Formats: sequence, structure tokens, C-alpha cells
Amino acid sequence: MQWTPHSATGHNGASRGALLLAWTRSSRAVLLGVALTLATCSCAPRTPILLGFGGPLSGRNADLGNAGLDGARMAIDEWNSAGGLDGRQVELVPVDDEMNDELARQRDAALLDRGIAAMIGHMTSNASVAVLPLFNQRGVLLISPTASTHDVTGQADCFFRVYPDNHMIAGEVGRRAAGLMGHRTAAIIYETSNASFTLSCKAAFEQGFTAGGGRIVGAVSFKMSATTAFRDLTQKALAADPACLYVLANSMDTAMVCQQVAKMGKRPRIVVSDWSLTDDLLAHGGRAVEGIFAMHTVDRNSAEPRYVAFRQSFARRYARPPEFAALHGYDSARVVLTALRHDPRPANLPRTILAMRRFDGLQGPIEFDQTGDVRRRLYAVRVRGGRFVTER
Repeated sequence: MQWTPHSATGHNGASRGALLLAWTRSSRAVLLGVALTLATCSCAPRTPILLGFGGPLSGRNADLGNAGLDGARMAIDEWNSAGGLDGRQVELVPVDDEMNDELARQRDAALLDRGIAAMIGHMTSNASVAVLPLFNQRGVLLISPTASTHDVTGQADCFFRVYPDNHMIAGEVGRRAAGLMGHRTAAIIYETSNASFTLSCKAAFEQGFTAGGGRIVGAVSFKMSATTAFRDLTQKALAADPACLYVLANSMDTAMVCQQVAKMGKRPRIVVSDWSLTDDLLAHGGRAVEGIFAMHTVDRNSAEPRYVAFRQSFARRYARPPEFAALHGYDSARVVLTALRHDPRPANLPRTILAMRRFDGLQGPIEFDQTGDVRRRLYAVRVRGGRFVTER
């Protein structure tokens, strides 16, 4: 029925009123629907900001990778709970590089195609070196919690790290072994699947040890494998009866070497790389790792309030204490998030970090140089009573 002015009087008055009422109700319904639609659109979740994470999440190095992932995830969850970045949530997308360079490149390329704003990783030096050309080509930030190879030091590119160059760490181990400890001879056992790390550590240790008056009397290499003959390997390294044995390997393989040294009744001073300083070293090494020495980037006994709060929160969440990789994973994620808050454009992240330069870390400030490298305090660590103890 069409409403016209002629139906305004007489018996058509009731029809007119009914039509007006129906029209009013219909209009209100339409307006309410539009309002609800607009409200729904304005409250719809915004697309999350994607951050990648890369590391060994399975296999003999999974302790390192998963610790870093847990630390990064904790930092991001805290940030999201506080509102995210300009109201947008941040999503962490992990990939398992399996300590395989080609897999790392393939899986990182897939993340880059998804539009990640930055990549936290990789956790080992070899993988970081392998994927870096991809990130330089795309202009995307790659920030590693634990890669310390000297191979990428001093390069102005998309690679940043919160961990110092291993020449700094391994060189100090060598100097202390020869100087403060007074050892005159040393042998080295080093693993080669992470050669970008171990070879540069070996060179730095040799330089520091010989500068302190010591002499290298043997070096034996091996490639990580479930069938590694640790007894034969250790016998070769100890053939010249060195006063000091430097072990460059992951936590499990370092523990196996220490077990063999103990079985042979030898008593060299065992010094190890920071790569092996996870709780798996204690679990697999037992009494054989008592007394070993290392230089480290983390003081597990620190009373720094920010670190104490992190340690307590981490233990509540994961039912275990945080290892060094967890701390550095957390710090790496916070560097990225803080820089994105300052400038939300992912393409500007490397420039933003260099412009900001200094960031708050769990155990003190993190300060980047002009090429994205850092220097930070080192701590002397020994295993005592089945624990990592920082020497004062």
C-alpha cells in the first residue's frame, strides 16, 4: 500500500496511523542495525604485528632454542597484556631451524613472505650467518639473543645482537687460564656444525692463552652426532697431558667430554664456552662438571630488582629457573618492541635502534654501537655443588 496525502482523513485515519507506526519501527530497526554494524567494525580486532623467532627447537641444541623462545614469548605476552603496540597485539611466530642452514633459510623466507616486522634469532652463530643475506635483501631486522660469531662483527647491516662478540669472551677465558690460573699448556676440543662460533672462539682463546705465556699442545674437532665417540675424542685431546682443556660444544656434548675426562682419571683444568652453560650441562655432567670454569654474560645470582622479578615470573610460568638464553631472548624481544613503540614502521627498525642506541636490559643497559654490536659486562662462573656460581 502506498501512503498518500488523500488517506489522511476519514476511515483511512487508522490505516495512516498503522503505517506511520510501522514505518517508524522499521526506520528505528534500520538505524539500530547500522549503529551496531558501525560499532562492530570499530571494535574488530586489528591485524596483529608479526615477529619471527628462529632457533633449534628440537635435537641436541633444543635447550638453547627453547629457552630463548620462552624468554621472547614472555616479553611479548607482558607487552600484549599492557595493551600491545598502539592497540595492536604482537604475535610471535617460531620456526625450528634444526641447526640446519638450508632449513633455516627456507623457513625464514616463508616468514618474510608473511610480512614479519622483525626476526628474533637465530640462537646459533652458523644459522644467523646463513640467513643474514635474506634479511639484508628485504631490509628486515634480524636480532640475535645469543649469536656471538666474529664473522659479522663491525658490519653495518640488518643484523643486531644483544650478545657480545665471542672474541671478547673466549679471549678473556684464554687470558685467565694462562694468567690468573697459571696454566702453561692447553688442548682444545671443538665442534664444527656451529663452526662460525667455535672456530672464532678457538682463535680468540689461542691468542689470549699464548699472550699470557701459555702454549697450545693439541686441538681435536668433531661434528655433532648421536654416535660421536667421545672416549676416542677425549683421549686424543689429552695425549700431550695438557694442564688445561678448553671445550667448545653444546651442553650435552660438553658434559660427555667431562664424563670421559673423569673416567680416565685425568685432572686438567676444564674451561668451557658459554654455549654450554645451560642446566642440561649440570643434568648430564653430574659430578664430572664440578669445578669447570667459564666467562659468562649472565649473573644468575644477581640481586638486580628487574632481573629478580623476571626470574620469579619465569619460574612461576615455566616451572624452572631461566637460563642465559631465556634472559637474552627476553631482552631481544623488548629491544624490538621498544623501538617499534618509538617508530611503528618496521622498515625503520635498524635505524631506530641505532638512533635510540641504549635500552634497558634485565641485568643492566644494552648499548649498541654504530654497527649493531654490543659490549657488556662478563662474569666469571664456576660449577660448585651442582650449580653455576658467579665469582665475586
